[in-house]
Amino acid sequence: MNYLRTRQPVNRFLIAVIIGSIALGAVGCLLIVLAKNRQIKLAREIRQVAERTGGYVAKTRAIRYDTDDKLNLYIIRLQLDKRGTTLRQIPQSAVEVIDPTRPPPPRPVAPAQP
Repeated sequence: MNYLRTRQPVNRFLIAVIIGSIALGAVGCLLIVLAKNRQIKLAREIRQVAERTGGYVAKTRAIRYDTDDKLNLYIIRLQLDKRGTTLRQIPQSAVEVIDPTRPPPPRPVAPAQP
């Protein structure tokens, strides 16, 4: 009997604080796990976008190379010579330089009645 009288009563507030801290820790761990999962998903999406972008860059380089190859002046001249075409180079004096800042001169208009 003396044992029960000398024993101090259990503090209910202390038990509530312990249970609350355990619950808070569990919720914190759960939030950390959810955040890490979201980071992993975003990293995968970023990797996929980077791979697609790399493919587009490679295609763009290939197209640019082909375009430069097709528009090369010396290659065009060689191809024309191989085909035996009658196309010849235009003399520089025949080229008309147009100033983009000036409007073109007015053209004569045909009469409405013949």
